[in-house]
Amino acid sequence: MNIMTVEHLTKTYGEKVLFQDASFGMDENNKIGVIGVNGTGKSTFLRVIAGLDQADEGKVAINRDIRVSYLAQNPEFDAELTVLRAVFQGKIHSCRSCQNIWKRWICWRCFQVTKRLLNE
Repeated sequence: MNIMTVEHLTKTYGEKVLFQDASFGMDENNKIGVIGVNGTGKSTFLRVIAGLDQADEGKVAINRDIRVSYLAQNPEFDAELTVLRAVFQGKIHSCRSCQNIWKRWICWRCFQVTKRLLNE
């Protein structure tokens, strides 16, 4: 199942072209990495896909059953929250099962996986 299509995405800052005519599709269970040296537009590219920034040209189409979340390079967290609580605030965590429970709660599988990762 196709979950996202990016077509002819272009973004510039002044005369600097960050990305031009980028196109790809993403199917369920695909894993995609964005690799490049500092300052080449990786974060901007992801912000455009997440809908937090606008491209100069092109479009991003996301399946209506998908929720896109974006974790900034330098996120601001509430100092009163534990790491586990911060992850489950909904701005970072994005599991289809968890979305069906309640916006601020997670499914048991995601809780177990996250708990294991935090203990490693």
